[in-house]
Amino acid sequence: MTRSPESEKLDIIINSIRNKINIQILLLLSIKPSYTREIADVLKLNESSISRRLKLLEQLGIVRSCWKRVGEKNVKLHELNIKEFSIRFDGGALEVSFSDEEKHREFIRLRNTVIPECEELVGREEELYTIHSSNVPIIHLWGLPGIGKSSLAAWYIKRYRKREPVYWYVPIVSDTAETLKLNLTLLISTITGLDVRTVMNSDIRTLANLLNEHSTVLVFDDFHDVNKQVKEYILSLVERIEYPARVFIISKLKERELPYWKGKVLDIEVKPLPPNEAIELTKKLSKDLSTNLSQHDILQIAKLSGGIPLLIHGIINLYKSAGLPLTECINRVVASYYESKIGEVIDENDKLILELLIAGGGVLPIEILCNILSLRQTACLKRLNMLERLGLIEILGEDVKVREGVEGLPKVANKPRLKHLVELVALALNQHPDIRQRMRGLLLMADNCLIKDAIPIIEKRLLHGSSWMTCCFGLYHSVLEKLQQCEGLTTQQKSLLAIERTLVEITTKEIDLRKGVDIIKRHLVGLRSNRFLYTRVAALLAGMLMKIGNLDEGRRILEESKSLFQKLPSELKKEIEPTILASDTILAFYENDMERALDNSMREAQLELEKDDFGNYAVALVHIGVMQAYLGKISELKKTLEEIEEVSDLLPGDLRDTIKVQASPLSIFTSLLEGDLKAARTKLEEAKRNKFSDAVKGDLFWEEAVLDYLMGNIESAREKAKQAIEGNYKGISNEELALMKAILGNKLHKNEVEKLPQGMRLLYQIIESYGTADRG
Repeated sequence: MTRSPESEKLDIIINSIRNKINIQILLLLSIKPSYTREIADVLKLNESSISRRLKLLEQLGIVRSCWKRVGEKNVKLHELNIKEFSIRFDGGALEVSFSDEEKHREFIRLRNTVIPECEELVGREEELYTIHSSNVPIIHLWGLPGIGKSSLAAWYIKRYRKREPVYWYVPIVSDTAETLKLNLTLLISTITGLDVRTVMNSDIRTLANLLNEHSTVLVFDDFHDVNKQVKEYILSLVERIEYPARVFIISKLKERELPYWKGKVLDIEVKPLPPNEAIELTKKLSKDLSTNLSQHDILQIAKLSGGIPLLIHGIINLYKSAGLPLTECINRVVASYYESKIGEVIDENDKLILELLIAGGGVLPIEILCNILSLRQTACLKRLNMLERLGLIEILGEDVKVREGVEGLPKVANKPRLKHLVELVALALNQHPDIRQRMRGLLLMADNCLIKDAIPIIEKRLLHGSSWMTCCFGLYHSVLEKLQQCEGLTTQQKSLLAIERTLVEITTKEIDLRKGVDIIKRHLVGLRSNRFLYTRVAALLAGMLMKIGNLDEGRRILEESKSLFQKLPSELKKEIEPTILASDTILAFYENDMERALDNSMREAQLELEKDDFGNYAVALVHIGVMQAYLGKISELKKTLEEIEEVSDLLPGDLRDTIKVQASPLSIFTSLLEGDLKAARTKLEEAKRNKFSDAVKGDLFWEEAVLDYLMGNIESAREKAKQAIEGNYKGISNEELALMKAILGNKLHKNEVEKLPQGMRLLYQIIESYGTADRG
């Protein structure tokens, strides 16, 4: 379920405090107030990184700031807002305290302890009196689904036991005996004040005695759905419960295990209401629905429905909304009830929930349903719990799933309505923070040819250069492929989809870069009418052209995109500038201007950080790391790798793994230069296990050849070097091939060595010195 803001803040506080660089910042501020540039200079980190960290620490109340005059300019001085920080575990709660008495506290919450609402009960006075006047601890309520068993237990608690602690259990498939024991432990700890760990380590007899001492009421609802392991635990606990503590076991069938406890069980079959009480209930429901029914109508309903409250409710609701004759309403509802074996009649909102689930492919996040229905989560969960108890859906953590093959499941009325619901669901999913949910939304749009909704999302992704699709290439490719098959596409839309699909296929190595460049060049003209997209794609194309050796054409297209870029509105410049910088970085790289390439990458990172796009910020940090590696700035590279590690931990799972594998060659390279071959081997094996390792296959291949060579596996190293030189592995640069030649014993001329970037030169010297020693 969705976490509370307090709980989320706790996570951020703890993660911030445990971060090494954040600790260094706080230590500096504990000495004296300081400003961003001063801290960055001391820690040898870029200013944007320090600024982001200070902003977060200030939001958390750990740091405060004010503007002051320093020398000839105003600067924002930061100082500590706290002197100490402590974490305490207390009675099932985590408490984080600052020295100024500010506290953040999160309790472990009990699940399913909410007593169902029951505003009024009709015709159950006899059962209530029987339960209240008896002194047996176990009440076994059984009967038809929807007949009012849970309402009877809830009404008894409300009338007679509202001051006693209550635990109301509704089973789910994943429950275990340990889960139930933990919930009961938290309840007992709350009502007794005992330490949670002490209670958890107690045996079942002690737990039962503690429940008995406080006259606790336990309700085990839908007992027929409880799995065998949990049922055995419940029965062994219930056997030890003594009056005035009470246990309600509610089931649709009579439980065979219970009658053996003679003198401890009150067995009540909850039967349909008698006609006069059914009429009274019908009148109350009819009044609620503002529907006027005659006495004759009410008698007919009571007779045919058997007096089941939810059936009566359903008949009246259908009678009111559909305008059908009453007899037909009764027949439909009663037939639906018995034929489908659902046991309850759902209202229009419940039907809409089921329709939305069907439109969403069978599974949706609860948060999405709440948003579409404009319901608070508690109200939505109440409906979902009821639908789960009917066997129509399953609640799986934060998601809801329609049960397959459920008889009587409402179907979406017609295609236009289905398309409308799909549109609602897809748009809601595409605003979800989880990448796979957003991709599911796009896939729904593509399946239903919702071009007008899907195309703007793809345009936005391409325009902003968002990294959200990079961990779902397969799904995203399917989306683009399906949209291309839709009818009624404009020339611009066809070009957009073709270009985006080509970019995916280049990234996933389905087509080589040269073929991809040809496709993009062919379709680029189709984007002429959209200056923003044209400028970005042209900048991308320029970088690709330079990568395949067409420097002159790439430089020309880059200049064109720079010219168009100057005419864009300022807000769009910020979106497209990172792409311009990335392509200019490639040009600088080929022109051997590494310092310019590094400056470009740092500016690119700054822009992505300002947009709060941590995915692209992490990608830009990788670019910075590459430049630092080539320039041999190992100490700075290590700090960049730490920053990549920290930022990637903030990203969704697959995107995090993508970034980490992209950074892995840099980390291995660092270990190689430092001579830590064991660490390099560990990092290499870990990178190869990453499911996105194909993205850096060439880098890992040549680095493994170097590592084999330095670790004495000469034969393996030379076989790999030979494969690299023969072109069997793509993505290996000329500089890296020079290292492969060195492994094969081909000594480079002095001018060839001097042309190598500083980082590669250092690695070449290590290989050469090892080879000299080996030959000696």
